[in-house]
Amino acid sequence: MEKYNLAEKIYNGYVYVEIHKGMYGLKQAARIAYDRLVEYLRQHGYAPSRTNPGLWKHKSKKVYFALFVDDFGVKYTCKKQGQHLLDVLQQQYPIQYDWSGNEFLGLTEIRYGAKIQYADAPDESPVLSKAAMQEIQAIVGSLLYYARAIDSTLLPALNTLSYQQSKPRETTKKLAMQFLDYVATYPDAVF
Repeated sequence: MEKYNLAEKIYNGYVYVEIHKGMYGLKQAARIAYDRLVEYLRQHGYAPSRTNPGLWKHKSKKVYFALFVDDFGVKYTCKKQGQHLLDVLQQQYPIQYDWSGNEFLGLTEIRYGAKIQYADAPDESPVLSKAAMQEIQAIVGSLLYYARAIDSTLLPALNTLSYQQSKPRETTKKLAMQFLDYVATYPDAVF
């Protein structure tokens, strides 16, 4: 208290703090970052859909994007409108982008007219044990019903895991742990 002169900042028995950036390890950090993103993008005309919070659109431009954690899948009618979103994001965040639009959520898309097929990524990591395979199957099984019934934004990640669960490799386990970290980090968004 003395080191930071907090005694003079006490109000109703508490010291109130406003967080301007996310803090690693703070369980509310993901929610704070999401709320900041919503507020920032609203200033530029973007808002999440009322029916699907993972789908965003611009109020007047024909720009739509799917947002899953930190991955944006963008649809636009002309490159200038897509560039607008890119410029807005670059003002606030360090980003990487690919105009080809062939990758989203770590999956490579191959387009055949209106159809999209996902390429199998070569995985050279060692095959996991039967116990590890059952662990990944348990993760997928425990969250799949919830994702289908309540929160469809989890489905792309679960589909990727379920596709790999019969022959899981070390990279599959890493993906599963990343997914569980996401679910634990965003409890309000998930449960």
